[in-house]
Amino acid sequence: MCIQSYVDFINKAEIKQYDDSVNNIFVYENTAVVFYTYTMSWLMDEKSYTEQGKELYILTKENNKWLIMVRKLIAGGS
Repeated sequence: MCIQSYVDFINKAEIKQYDDSVNNIFVYENTAVVFYTYTMSWLMDEKSYTEQGKELYILTKENNKWLIMVRKLIAGGS
């Protein structure tokens, strides 16, 4: 479901600008926590949008691949 939301967005939007900054990465054995901030502008349905926010990912490593277990989006934060 998470991946499909990215696919749907990419198919509908034209991204004009994207910047991110990784604030923290913590790794303990087969678990990682990643926190970053972002700013993005895009065009969709002939309307312009700009958003900045924060994202938190919790990943687990299985069979030498990192898998996203939790994604938390906090739009509007700076």
